[in-house]
Amino acid sequence: MKTFLAEAFPKLIKFFWAWFAGIHDRNRDGIPEWDHILQTGFEDNPLFDVWNPWSQGLDVSYVHSPALESMLYKESNALAKIANKLGKPNEETALIQAQAEKIKASLEASWNARTSFYSYRDRETGVMTASKIIAKKKGDGNMKPKFESEVGVRLLIEIQTKSPVAKRPEVIISEFYPKKRQR
Repeated sequence: MKTFLAEAFPKLIKFFWAWFAGIHDRNRDGIPEWDHILQTGFEDNPLFDVWNPWSQGLDVSYVHSPALESMLYKESNALAKIANKLGKPNEETALIQAQAEKIKASLEASWNARTSFYSYRDRETGVMTASKIIAKKKGDGNMKPKFESEVGVRLLIEIQTKSPVAKRPEVIISEFYPKKRQR
């Protein structure tokens, strides 16, 4: 068994650390994101699916996934045990355990006490936000909804048309700052 672990460990550790490269950790916070919905094993997830009218179509790489984090946390603990069994240097084990603690902290931040459920968090803000419809309109024409937020939010714009040859919509998002009053 020890021979098998000695052969497998370098490959397992390389695979583990590959998750923390910039290609998977886009904001370089030490917590990776999925690259594609197929990696999740739940391609019909209504939050990420783009093919069904009932889904929202969010890019899976924009969120920290508690599923991915829990798998990486479990993997880091297993790797630390293997490293100890193989008598690897304490520095290597300590590095794996430090990464495990970082993953655990991110996973704990995903806990939503209100729903008693782990939730996805925005990759950039680290915040769990509830969805909110800020505008809805039937028919042709322009609309100028107003939405204000004190913190950064990720907008998901959904446009449904009856005609497959509908004109491409134009969406303009701008930021306005209130002018300071002169005294």
